[in-house]
Amino acid sequence: MLAGFTEGADSFLEYEALRRTFAGPEFTRFLRRHRVVARGRRRTLDMYDPRTRTNVELDGGRYHLAGEQRESDDERDADLATLAIQTIRLPYSAVMNRPEWCRATVRAVLAARSSHPGNTERNL
Repeated sequence: MLAGFTEGADSFLEYEALRRTFAGPEFTRFLRRHRVVARGRRRTLDMYDPRTRTNVELDGGRYHLAGEQRESDDERDADLATLAIQTIRLPYSAVMNRPEWCRATVRAVLAARSSHPGNTERNL
């Protein structure tokens, strides 16, 4: 488990995503806990693919359900969009109980963004 946290997991959910849901060579391209500055604010991205500028956020139910935190997440996603970063939010229940759906969703977004002519890798 300590190796998972060394590799970038910052919570139990991120550890499970790293070790189970998004394990394997096709997901090694993601930078874990990657930092960017969007609209003057420092943001840490759970899983970031610089080739397609795709951010995968692993949302624990306790913090991302509704209210102020949900509004904060929406604002954060809008700020990231100013950098042309697409955010995919995956809830705890999907990461834990539907890992194949999560993988298929991320693969589909990566494929769509890879084929878009405006997407090029940048150092963000």
